[in-house]
Amino acid sequence: MLLAHGRFIRGDFELVMGGVEDFLAMAAAHAAVVRREQMRIEAENSFAVGTAGCQRHV
Repeated sequence: MLLAHGRFIRGDFELVMGGVEDFLAMAAAHAAVVRREQMRIEAENSFAVGTAGCQRHV
């Protein structure tokens, strides 16, 4: 894994960087899901508020 001088062997470095890339990809995908869910909730809330306002005027 580590050489005597504290340097990574190329294969180990590539393995670590692959793990970092996977982690960042998962974080980005999760953030996109959270944004879509937030937009859905905001749309539903807006519809509910608008519907409640219309019912008061009836």
